Amino acid sequence: MNLISIGKQKINARLKFEAFFLSTLSIIISPTYIVRSGLYRGVTNFAQRFEGDVLDFGCGSKSYETLFTKAKSYIGIDIEVSGYSHKDNKVDFYYDGKSLSFPDNSFDCIVCFEILEHVFNIEEGYVEIFRVLKPNGLFLGTLPVVWEEYEVAYDFAKAI
Repeated sequence: MNLISIGKQKINARLKFEAFFLSTLSIIISPTYIVRSGLYRGVTNFAQRFEGDVLDFGCGSKSYETLFTKAKSYIGIDIEVSGYSHKDNKVDFYYDGKSLSFPDNSFDCIVCFEILEHVFNIEEGYVEIFRVLKPNGLFLGTLPVVWEEYEVAYDFAKAI
């Protein structure tokens, strides 16, 4: 790999970071800065309450993982879709769209960020999520309300 390629990779990685996390540069390069900043602040506030084993349902790149500083473990699960590359993702386990491969009461906390709108069989998904959540466990889920349509070619709900 040459220096130009390495430089481009670093710039692209920084732009991805700035579009998601918040800094002065984010205000300039992210058209969704206001929404992202509110979401980030909200998740940051709740993340401090999450301890023990955390499951990130629909984890993708585990964008919020670093906020869960009190977690003993942070496990990511996502659905594997033919033709969709998970090369930039941090998936620990794949979900078949029907059942989670964990025993009952496995997790102290479960988080879902901007993913549940892709699950067409949401009732079954919730049954599985709450099956693996310990009694009195914490659940944090967010849904987009102002995003433009994204991942059109890979809408995960179509695969379930």
